[in-house]
Amino acid sequence: MSDPKKPRAGGAPSVEFHGEQDGGPERQLKGKLVTLFQSEPAVQQAFLAKIQAGGERSVALCILAESGDEEALVDKVSRVFAGTFQRSQHLDILFLDDKQLPDITKVCRAFYPVRITHN
Repeated sequence: MSDPKKPRAGGAPSVEFHGEQDGGPERQLKGKLVTLFQSEPAVQQAFLAKIQAGGERSVALCILAESGDEEALVDKVSRVFAGTFQRSQHLDILFLDDKQLPDITKVCRAFYPVRITHN
């Protein structure tokens, strides 16, 4: 039986993106992930998105990254997630490809890299 708290990584080509997942706990998680990703040069962009894949709706951390050690990155994200959410929660992780990037950016904004806006 799998640990419900451990993020599940995957790359499903038939993913629909339905918007950004945002709220207080999610902002806390995003802040911690920004800190992590700053030390991970392979990570180019990250989104916390509501998705539908295989008929199921869930929330996924969607990462655009150069090829590298995805398993090690999933492990690091798992530790950050475990320190933020209850044991019964899980987080799917999707490594985006170039075809998925335009679809996700239509409905969700990247939280990494951090965009600084000037007024």
